[in-house]
Amino acid sequence: MNKLIIIAFSFCPIIIHGQEKLLKKGNEYFEIQQYKLALDNYVKVADQDHIKSTIRHQTNLKIAECFLNMHNPVKSEVYYSKVYNGGIEFSYEQKIGYVNALMEVGQYNKASEVLLTIEGEFYKKKILANKIEFALSDNSINKSIRISSLETELGYSSYGISLIHNKLVFINPISHVKSKEKIRSYRFFYEDGEVIYELERLKLPHNFNSLSLDYRNNIIYYSGNIVELDEYVDYEREDKEIGAGGVNNLSIWYMPLSGDKEKPTRLTYTSIDYSFTHPFVTPNGKTLYFTSNVLGSYGGYDLYKMEKSGEEWSLPENLGRKINTFLNEGYPFFSEGVLYFSSEGHPGYGGLDIFKTDTSTIKVENLKKPVNSSFDDFYYMHINPKKGYFSSNRNNENGIDGFYKFESK
Repeated sequence: MNKLIIIAFSFCPIIIHGQEKLLKKGNEYFEIQQYKLALDNYVKVADQDHIKSTIRHQTNLKIAECFLNMHNPVKSEVYYSKVYNGGIEFSYEQKIGYVNALMEVGQYNKASEVLLTIEGEFYKKKILANKIEFALSDNSINKSIRISSLETELGYSSYGISLIHNKLVFINPISHVKSKEKIRSYRFFYEDGEVIYELERLKLPHNFNSLSLDYRNNIIYYSGNIVELDEYVDYEREDKEIGAGGVNNLSIWYMPLSGDKEKPTRLTYTSIDYSFTHPFVTPNGKTLYFTSNVLGSYGGYDLYKMEKSGEEWSLPENLGRKINTFLNEGYPFFSEGVLYFSSEGHPGYGGLDIFKTDTSTIKVENLKKPVNSSFDDFYYMHINPKKGYFSSNRNNENGIDGFYKFESK
């Protein structure tokens, strides 16, 4: 028996060292916003039997934060609640995260309770209080609008949506090997599955997250990481354009929509120290709306626009305080003088809600339910104001975004 006790204690330093190594690696990935890789390390720690309660609680908190940043509020709320109900002290940002997770799963009263315990930084609390009040006071559903899920496998493996000829277009990446080189093929599909383009590119990032087609001028605009993801996360960072804090930021790129194998060009005025994403180019190719957290924004990500004259783009113009808030705005779509976008800062049901504003009056209006929900709703675009599409992670416990169609009578 004594031998067994001695052996057990001899393993303790090994176990603790292994936990510390995993936590350190997880924290490194978390700091550079690689939340999936951070999560993998944190879960390995949390799944161990021999772990101090304080380490378990802190690890569960990091798991909750990872899930929230990965837009999976269902699992995030579960892990936040595990720790919160155990009476563990939360930091200010952790409580803000917990409130957001509670709102996204529709627990508005509990969110309000937690919000009341938060001290400091009045503006974030005020925004969240306004959202909770809005959600509790305006929970009706417009029954004249019908929402249907697009039953397509492309929705789970595609990156970005756009409209061509009043049809929804998906882009689907496929990697394969050709002549010992890694080729990335990109297929554009109509909603009915018809292939309309097939491109081969050597230098497109794997993980670009949004796109817009200037169909008139045959140009594609998209946002993607400045450095290839595999080179970045493997710490092969020598001579790479890594942004401030070691973050592999997003930038907006453009290239001809043709079969030529040329490198994409980074948009003028973008910077490696900030992210530029969610491009939307107007049908005439003259105005580009996008999102950025560049220095000078009101908070988080703001909406900007640039105007094209000849071949040159103007300096980015912030869309102003009436549209942008202290939190995040993004996913612009412009049609007939009306700007549609998603926001975390305007009064809504939780997460990202879809809003619209007439650019002449700048009066922001929530599209309300059933287009919006307590979850993230974004990527709105329409054929006309009564028929269109959007993305949402509603109805999915894994946080995977689905594509939805709306039609109104």
